[in-house]
Amino acid sequence: MRKVKVLRVMLLLVLVSEIFDIAPLYSHEFWTPVSLFNWFTAPLPIKFCVFELSCFLLLVTTRNKRPVARPVLKAIYVSFGTAMFVTVYGLVTGGSYLPLYTLLHAWSFGLAFALTAMAVLSNADDFRQLDDAIVLAACWRSAWGIVFYLKVRNYDWSRLPSWMTTHEDSVLFSVALIVLVSRAIESRSKKSLRNLLLGTPLILMAMKVNNRRLVWATVIASLLIIYFSLPATAKVAKRINRAMRTIAPALALYVAIGWSNPTGVFKPLATLTSMFSGKRENGEVDLSTKARDNENFGCVTMMLERPILGTGFGHEWLEIDKSGTVPLTVFPMYHFSPHNSIMALLAFCGGLGLAGLWMVIPISIFLNTLVYRRSRDPTERTVAITGVTTAVAYLNQAYGDMGFIHPMPSILLGLSIASAARLSVTSGVWSRPGTNRARTIGNQPSAS
Repeated sequence: MRKVKVLRVMLLLVLVSEIFDIAPLYSHEFWTPVSLFNWFTAPLPIKFCVFELSCFLLLVTTRNKRPVARPVLKAIYVSFGTAMFVTVYGLVTGGSYLPLYTLLHAWSFGLAFALTAMAVLSNADDFRQLDDAIVLAACWRSAWGIVFYLKVRNYDWSRLPSWMTTHEDSVLFSVALIVLVSRAIESRSKKSLRNLLLGTPLILMAMKVNNRRLVWATVIASLLIIYFSLPATAKVAKRINRAMRTIAPALALYVAIGWSNPTGVFKPLATLTSMFSGKRENGEVDLSTKARDNENFGCVTMMLERPILGTGFGHEWLEIDKSGTVPLTVFPMYHFSPHNSIMALLAFCGGLGLAGLWMVIPISIFLNTLVYRRSRDPTERTVAITGVTTAVAYLNQAYGDMGFIHPMPSILLGLSIASAARLSVTSGVWSRPGTNRARTIGNQPSAS
């Protein structure tokens, strides 16, 4: 129990951190208490930070005798092996070693964090404590992001940055919202409802001022997943269906009228239409979208040339149009890491390499879904559905904005992977007496 609390504090600190593989937040405009803990996440000369080293220490010193699902562990080991193979293959075929840390660090540590969470956390209540840290971190980042927005706007509107916190906060905000929503649905307690009513407006406001379109797509997808995962006989599902039957005609009419001209009362649709039209909310051509289309075309060309194994890590993606290129002074690794991480991995790893690298994601989604479908424990169900939506949020971020190379999404995904491995066994939906479907973490014998 003590190590669970330690890991919860560590996760909270890293999620609210102002320095973690990114430039300091808030443009040095003001001081926040979290800056006192920058040493915890600031990279050391050995390329790791204190948080990562602490996780490794927890992993090697914790002996958890409770079994976890073997498929998850095997998929993690396959992912490590695939990453090593693609790296060596890329170097042998003329790739550079310079981008390897950028490409591999976040994903590799995400898997290591998954193993750490499996070792430290034993049941749904343990995972619930880490979900508490996610919600608290999201509320903290939301509050300071809003304060930053108000301060800079009142001081000098021309100095207003493009975003208030970070790109990868889209994953944090969406996961925290789903934790609040799923708890209110599953437990239906006064506390969960109060937390939902208090936390949701704050996080939604931060999502708006943070100005990241991707987060809205993630939240909508996550809510749809919860809705379609609910049993048809559940009271909540019936209430939602009744409400949807009432508002669906008006909502359809609203979207039909405002989609082509999202102004005035239809302005909330502008964020969604801009994702599909390639234009900003003000109607101007989005040069960022144009540049990313160029990246995708280059990656597709590479995939067609080497569909099985790709080029290996360390090679540049094919830049067809250089008019929208990013200067090396802005992002030195740009030509090794396009925005669409999924396209990039298909180009670098090929279909076979991507399957080995990311096999653990669909396996974790399957097991978390299995727990949610079959478990009757509200805490297990909440943690499980959060794990499913976290994986979806990660994939959405990877597809839209370099989610593969940023630590925060990988850490949250690691927690999702760990919940699948642990809860599928503790809930009884995967491990069964007399089978060898589960094993323990560390130097413990198999549970079979």
